[in-house]
Amino acid sequence: MVTYYSKLYVLGGYDNANLYCYQSNEPLLVQCDIAGADGNGIRLNDAHLNIQNSKIRNNTENGFHLTSSNPPLVNSTISYNGAAGVYFSSTASVPNFSASSTTIDHNLYALHYPSPNATFYQPNGSPILTDNTYNGIAINGGDITGANRWWNSITYDYFILGTVRIFQYNRYVRLTIEPGYTLRFVAGAQLQIGIDNHGGELCATGTATQPITFKVLTTRPVAGPGFTSIRIMSIRVALRISPIAK
Repeated sequence: MVTYYSKLYVLGGYDNANLYCYQSNEPLLVQCDIAGADGNGIRLNDAHLNIQNSKIRNNTENGFHLTSSNPPLVNSTISYNGAAGVYFSSTASVPNFSASSTTIDHNLYALHYPSPNATFYQPNGSPILTDNTYNGIAINGGDITGANRWWNSITYDYFILGTVRIFQYNRYVRLTIEPGYTLRFVAGAQLQIGIDNHGGELCATGTATQPITFKVLTTRPVAGPGFTSIRIMSIRVALRISPIAK
């Protein structure tokens, strides 16, 4: 077992990160300060490091960049990074934020995914998110296609960074949105269901006490549309919505 008790403060690093690990469970990081990378603080690819009592901060891109990696984090902070506290290349990465002991703060995004074409769950251990510009799960715009997806009820808001389209050629693909949470769309983003003869389904069934809320992520009027509509783009559409706050 390799254990680091140290401060890693360099510009650049290997493979766009201060620390890059591939197919490894080592090193164990204890009381490390991983900061100042001209890129990512820690980049893991099929690697599952144990990180304790450490700081991942002030890196120009993400604190963590994860690909198929499940690192446990205990009593650590991920803060003041230029992009995300934690960037997930896909939902194949499932880090364990032990017993709410990890704080993600003052980043652009708290947690960031590159595509909406996935099923999302509450993060393991429920990290504390505070004072991030997008203080929840940020998801890029894109297409939901190929398989049905679920956006499950979580304790954070979803931030939708672009238009999301739900469609499948010659059949239907469904997005199910569970009750009780808020989706915040950047200005100009839409939720589009179906395209031409490509079918799509949206199932968003809230309750009186747990509505599903759609909001525009701005407090000022903007030129052009904000999140003004759920748009039906095809005759091959199934829609079930009740109740929704907008």
